Amino acid sequence: MEKQPGFQFHSISLLESTFKRQAEIDFQKLQEPHVVISTNFEQSESRLICFLELDFKVAIDQKPLIECNCKFVGVFEIIGTPLLNIENFGTVNAPSILFPFIREHIAGLSLKAGINPILLPPVNFVALAANNKKSIDKKVD
Repeated sequence: MEKQPGFQFHSISLLESTFKRQAEIDFQKLQEPHVVISTNFEQSESRLICFLELDFKVAIDQKPLIECNCKFVGVFEIIGTPLLNIENFGTVNAPSILFPFIREHIAGLSLKAGINPILLPPVNFVALAANNKKSIDKKVD
């Protein structure tokens, strides 16, 4: 049976991960976390390689109490001539597929650190890609 044109998820790998917490944390005083998500992709012959990085910080009065950074890479096989634009897949679909793995990784790390699990909300990667494009366009102008 012939494969349909499109993208097939091949693999995901953790490239880097750090997690730091203070020994004493007053969880009643924690401020909202600061979360930064960065994505990038490259095409290599019949593969699309997507990089997804997340920085997570919680502080009180500028003093960091919990800090986490992780980087994942996902590899997708490009089959035939996909109907979906490669740029759209690399900036929206591929990160959307990888993000649940980051959510699970951070939840597991936080549990092992002896704190309530950090449960990241879902991310709208369509909006994130649009905001990133606006930022790039402003730099070019």
